[in-house]
Amino acid sequence: GDAGGTLEVWNVPLSSSADDASDGPLPFESKLDTDLYALIKKKTYAIDIAVSETTKERGGHFAVYSSDRKVRLFSFGSCKLVCIYDERMKVYDRLLSTKSSAMGIDAIEYGKRAALEREMEDACLLSGGVSTNPITKQSLSMVTPASEGSNHQRLHVTFDNTGKYILLPTIVGVKVINIKTHRVVATVGKGDASQLRFLHLTLCPGDAIINQQMHLARTGGSSAAIIHGGNGGEVEPNDSLLVALAYGKRRFYAFSHRDPLAGQDGEPDERTILARDVLNEAPDASDLLEASHHVGRDDDGADVAPFLSLSKAILRTTHGDVTVKLLAPKDTPRTIENFVGHARSGYYDGVVFHRIIPGFMIQTGDPLGD
Repeated sequence: GDAGGTLEVWNVPLSSSADDASDGPLPFESKLDTDLYALIKKKTYAIDIAVSETTKERGGHFAVYSSDRKVRLFSFGSCKLVCIYDERMKVYDRLLSTKSSAMGIDAIEYGKRAALEREMEDACLLSGGVSTNPITKQSLSMVTPASEGSNHQRLHVTFDNTGKYILLPTIVGVKVINIKTHRVVATVGKGDASQLRFLHLTLCPGDAIINQQMHLARTGGSSAAIIHGGNGGEVEPNDSLLVALAYGKRRFYAFSHRDPLAGQDGEPDERTILARDVLNEAPDASDLLEASHHVGRDDDGADVAPFLSLSKAILRTTHGDVTVKLLAPKDTPRTIENFVGHARSGYYDGVVFHRIIPGFMIQTGDPLGD
C-alpha cells in the first residue's frame, strides 16, 4: 500500500520457468474484480498491513489499518473485503453514552485516554507519519511529542500463527478478534491501558514445530511427550509471548499465559509489581523534570530534593562500573543533593579521570580536566 490509497498484490510465479509465469496463488486477472480500490474510494490510505501465515492455503487473510482508523479485513485468495472493524473515537463515545458501558471505564478515565488519542493524531502517528493527506491534499498538524522517540513509533497489528485471530491495539488494550465470528474473545493488557497506549505488537508462539515421526523414533514409539499434559489430563495453554510497544515509552511489554501477580491476596502491592517489572533504562527529560518537582523541606525551611533515601551510586566507565557508597545522606543532605543533581543532569557525562595514582586514588568530576 502507498500514501495514495493504492493496494497492490503481486502474482508471483511458482517457478522460474516462463511457462509458469501465469501460475500464482491469486485467482483473479484484474484488480477491478477485487476490493483493492476500497481505500481510494473512501479517500484514505494504509498505515499498516498484516498478512496471516495461512495465506498460501487460499484461506488466509490480510488486514489493513488505514488512516481513517478502520481495520479492513480482506480475503487473500480473492482480495475481497470481508469485514471492517471501526476504531474511530466516535464509536467509543457511543459506547460510553450507553447505560451499561462495555468498556468498564468512567467518563474521567475515558477523557484522559481520548486526550492521548488526540495527541497521537497531532503527532501524525495514526497517519503513518504522513504530514499531508495525499488524497484530500489537506495538511495535517505536526506536533512533536514530549517523550523522546515518539515521532518514530508506528502502529502495527498482527495475526496469530493459526490465522484465526487478529490482534489489534486499541484505546482499551490489545483486542483479540476472532475473524470468523468477528467478536472480541479477549483483551490483553486491559488493566494497564489506563497508563499505556499499546501500538506495535509481535506475537511469539510458544509451541515449537516438532517432527513427530522423528520424535516417536527417538522415544521408542511413545507419544506421551508430544502431547501437553501427557497423563491424559487437561491440555495446558502454550506459553506464547505477546510483546508490545507503547506510545511515548522506551521499553517493551511482554504478556504471557502465566500471570506473575497471580496468587496474590487482593490487589498486588507496589513491591510485587516492581519485582515483576525490569526498569533498566536511563531517565529521560520528562523523568528528570518530574523528579525535580518532588521536593521536601529541611530544618531551615529550604527545599531539599528527595535524595535522602539514596545509599549508593554507580559510575559507568569505559573500564567497567564503579559502585560508590553515599555515606550518611541524612547528615549531609546538601552534599548528596549536589552530587545526585549533577549526575542526573549529565554534568559528569564524558568526564575523564584527570588524576590517577596507582594503589592510592583516582580523581574525576571536573569537566575541564584540571
